[in-house]
Amino acid sequence: MVSQVDMPESSLQKKFLVLIVDDHKLSRELFKAYLTGAGYDTVEAKNGEDALSKLKEYSPDVVVLDIVMPVLDGYEVCRRIKEDPRTTLLPVIMVTGLDDFEAKMKALALGADDYINKPLNEQELLMRVSNHLRIKQLTDQLESAENVIITLIGAVEAKDPYTRGHSERVAEYSCKLGRKAALNAHELQVLRRAALLHDVGKIGVDDAIIRSRTKLTTEQLEKVQDHPSIGIDIIRSLSSLSDVFEVIESHHERFDGAGYPGRLAREDIPIAARIIAVADTFDALTTDRPYRRAVGVEEAFKEMRQSARTGQLDPKLVEEFIEAMSL
Repeated sequence: MVSQVDMPESSLQKKFLVLIVDDHKLSRELFKAYLTGAGYDTVEAKNGEDALSKLKEYSPDVVVLDIVMPVLDGYEVCRRIKEDPRTTLLPVIMVTGLDDFEAKMKALALGADDYINKPLNEQELLMRVSNHLRIKQLTDQLESAENVIITLIGAVEAKDPYTRGHSERVAEYSCKLGRKAALNAHELQVLRRAALLHDVGKIGVDDAIIRSRTKLTTEQLEKVQDHPSIGIDIIRSLSSLSDVFEVIESHHERFDGAGYPGRLAREDIPIAARIIAVADTFDALTTDRPYRRAVGVEEAFKEMRQSARTGQLDPKLVEEFIEAMSL
């Protein structure tokens, strides 16, 4: 049974559901009292088999799981949760009266996210549940953002069969260069997302222009050059992607300041945008396009060095890219 409690306005904005799994009724009631008192909803399971059934029925946000139980013990329940792609990111907090280091290590080895010993401390339980829910919210946001990215990429590439796979390749090349340029983990994540979405604004550009096999007119070129700004407009409402806005907007800036839309130059251009410009150029050169045939890798490197000399690309990043691709 799920318990419901009225929550004050100052409490959690969303009511989180905690699955309590313990074969002792008094233990379940104690867990329930602590958790509902803190504003959580709860659902109870009296053994491991019951837990797996309740998991499917209620889709809880976190599981508080006893180890020693009949039918299926906590270890087996944890293993099944973590091996199922649908629940692998579900936080599992193991609880036991076993004062055994080996038991703790076994639980963690099976994928448990945390471990609490009995007798239970109310503050410790609530703090650990709160911490894992916070992490789950961030994970859910990231997963949601990734799904949005995949959908948007599909919409862009459906407009032009010549660019199918382009965004993924640019992301791969960008991350390879990003690692060579010593970007940290967060910077690499931003770089990857921005690279995947760098052309999302082309959704708003006429298909006839995107697929044109002839040289674009001045008017058509101006419409194409609007795509970074259009891209920002498309994803502006997605706060989880806010850290890629600046990169997407400036990936067509030139190192010499003659690019668009802001005519930024040199280090005023975000390094992620300069990296994407290099990766984008390489992919454009090495894949067939309506207006030109693909060239080989060595010829692409030669043309990229020329682009660096004429001010389009960052010369240092071009050389680092060539080194990274030659390994």
